[in-house]
Parts: sequence; structure tokens; C-alpha cells
Amino acid sequence: MPQVRVERCSEPQEVLERLRPALLRQPVRGSLMLSLLERRRLEPLPGRYWVASSAGRAVGMAMQSPLQMPILLNPMTVGAARALAGAAAGSANGSVPGVIAEASPAAAFAGQWSEVTGAAVIPEQGERLYRLGRLAWPPPPGGGLRPATDRDRPTLLRWWRSFSAETGATGELAPDQAVARELDSGRLFIWEDGGPRSMCRATSPVAGVSRIGAVYTPLGWRRRGYAAAAVASLCRQLQNDDVLPILYTQLANPTSNRIYRRLGFRAVAEVLSYRFATAETATRP
Repeated sequence: MPQVRVERCSEPQEVLERLRPALLRQPVRGSLMLSLLERRRLEPLPGRYWVASSAGRAVGMAMQSPLQMPILLNPMTVGAARALAGAAAGSANGSVPGVIAEASPAAAFAGQWSEVTGAAVIPEQGERLYRLGRLAWPPPPGGGLRPATDRDRPTLLRWWRSFSAETGATGELAPDQAVARELDSGRLFIWEDGGPRSMCRATSPVAGVSRIGAVYTPLGWRRRGYAAAAVASLCRQLQNDDVLPILYTQLANPTSNRIYRRLGFRAVAEVLSYRFATAETATRP
């Protein structure tokens, strides 16, 4: 088997140019990495990047940006993941809170990180990546989907904070900054039925793929079909533009997984996250 070589890179543009062919071969599984690298190219933030290559071809990448976030891996072999873990452990000065990747490379990276650093690795959240097959319309509630506007900002900010608290999501931006960016993008939507009832958003398409996320209905309006209808309507908009909808769900949430399967989403891969900690931190109450 050819040896895996790892290089540290400083510019997302360089990483994108080297990894784009591999990511484009799997546009669904590579969508998150592609869109994040594109965003970093346009909106620079401090970050660390490592590229693994074998036989002169890029076979994997580890990305940490912003620097308080876990390392993210693209789909790769366990050998590439171990090589990246060894390189990252030697050059990140211990300031890595964890790793997120598909199940096999995530486990390989976390195991190698523990071997090299002596840190405890703690499995945390599991997610499932879905892609839309044939869209199946849910029973329609009243109302319809519309683009969010600046007038919705106070409502959206409350909802975004509640969504983050309920899901444990820690994004790269504070809620007010995240809402502002989504409003500016024009890709944040509200289901309206006599008032705002639910929200969802879609990322800008990359390689013909868009991720649906931030699907949230406040407690008092749940179990009325608003979120399912919002996602279905957004999917149809994306399909009309020849864009494939994908999304991630938390494996611990059977309700959302059931709803999305009913809409026609099909599982692609499982994604795991590991938290890195010293032995003392790992056993602390």
C-alpha cells in the first residue's frame, strides 16, 4: 500500500484546489467540506488545514476553522485518517476539542489521537446524512413557505437560540450573526400560517447539492405538520433548480429521522463526533 504523506496548509484556496476532484467524485458526502472551504475562501477566518496524499494524489483533508471548532474530515480511508491525526496532534498544540467525520475515519482519527497525545476520547453525538430520493408530500397544513425578511429577525433570533439549545449545535457564529448571514443570503425560509410557525434554510448549492438545516418549530406549534411541509416545499424549490437536497439528522432523534424518511430521504452515511479531553477532564463530574 502506498505511503500516506501529510502536509500542513495555510490557505483554504490551496486546499480547495487540491481536494476538489476527490470531493466532486462524491458530491453528497463531500458537500459539507466543499461548502465550508468555499465559505473560507470568501470569508476568511483563522484555521488549520492538513492534506493527506498518496501516490501523488490527495486522499483526505482535516480542517479546523474557526480554531475553537472540532476538526472536520472529508470521507477517507482509515489509514489516511490515522496519518492526519498524527500530523494534527504534532502541530495543533493540543488546542483541538474533537473530531467530526463519517464513522470509520472518525473512530480511526480519534483512536490515533489518543495514542499520540494520551488524551481521552469521548464519543458524543451521532448523525445520519440523507439525500432526497422521490419527494413524498406530507399532509398539507394551512399556510405556505416564504422567504424570511428583516422584519422576522427578532422571531428568527429567538428560534435560532432555542434550536441551538435543543440540539446542542455550536456553530461558528453567535446566533445573531448566524441569523444575519442567513438573511443576507436569502436562503432562510418561514412557514407562515396566520403568523410564523416554522423555519428552515438551504445552503447555497455547491456541485449541484444543497444542505437543508436549521429546521425548527417552536413548542406551541409542533405536531401540526409545519416543519415537514416547510422542508418538502424547500425541497421542491431546490429540485426545480436541478439541485439535490440533502440533510443531516441526529441519530438520537427518532422523530426527525422518521419524518424525513417519509418525505423520501434515504440514508447515505453515519457521522460521529468525538470530544478530546485529558483523563482528568474526562472523569470530572
